Formats: sequence, C-alpha cells, structure tokens
Amino acid sequence: MAVALIAAAACDSDSSTPSVNMPPVVNPPQASFDITVLNATNAQPLSPIAIIAHEAGYSVFSVGAAATGGFEEMAEGGDNTALIAEADADAAVILTASGAAPIGPAGSETIRIMLDEADRSGLHISVATMLVNTNDAFTALNGWPVDGMAVGDVMTVNAVAYDAGTEFDSET
Repeated sequence: MAVALIAAAACDSDSSTPSVNMPPVVNPPQASFDITVLNATNAQPLSPIAIIAHEAGYSVFSVGAAATGGFEEMAEGGDNTALIAEADADAAVILTASGAAPIGPAGSETIRIMLDEADRSGLHISVATMLVNTNDAFTALNGWPVDGMAVGDVMTVNAVAYDAGTEFDSET
C-alpha cells in the first residue's frame, strides 16, 4: 500500500507536493551455473531432468536406502514434480529447476541456474532423471561440489545408472 501511495505522489503534477527520494534497489551479486545434461545412451530417452542446488548436508538419494515418495515417482514414471517439491521443502536446498522435456539419445539440455553469490560457499549440485525404457532405473549426480569453480571453469561428470529398487525388474 505504501508503494502505491508513493508512486501516485511521484506522478502528481502539483508542484507543492514534496518529492520522495527512494534509495536505489541494490541486488546482491549473482552467480550462474550452466548445467548441461547430454544423453550419451543408445536408444534410451531420459525423463525431464531435476536439478537441485543445495548445501552439503542434502542428498537426493542414498544407495541402499528406500527411495522417498517423490524420488519413486521420478524413477518409475519420469515425473520430477514431487521430487522437486520434496527438495524445495528441505532447508538445505537453495533452489531447484526442472528440464522442459525428455532428452532423446544424443540429445542434450542446458539449464542456467542463478543464485546469490553468498550462496556459493559449500554449494553442491544434484541432478536426477529416469531412464525411460525401464521400470525404475535412473541416473543421477548426487551432491557434486561446485563451490570452488571460477568463472569460465567447466566440469564434466559421467553419471552411472542405478536401480531405484521400487519395483520388480521386468526388463528383458
């Protein structure tokens, strides 16, 4: 309400109305990371990717542990909506992003994430996607540290495939 009144006063042509000088808005310095997922498989589409930027204490999955409900939905059906919602609810998560569409073999998608420079300290990136032609297999990067990267640095990581263990394996 105060902003609307100040804006209206600034537009008033009455010269007897005092002007209000607002301090300039100073945005904190930003850091950006371009995350590219390349599908290097032979005939295996990937579901839309989930990207999670977080502090060191967060883990999108743990080998040998039961999958969360959101992770199970992503691993079985390719829908990352619940996984991203679970991540957003965690205090250690700084931001999340979702890919726009499935990534076909030899295809790729790049997503730029932007965050306050102050959030770079201890920053880790996790990425997860379903191997679509399976019942619950996924590939992921779990908590990769990126806080030491400088402008222009490039890091390449080959992710491996996992079985979520949420369904009986029926692939032949």
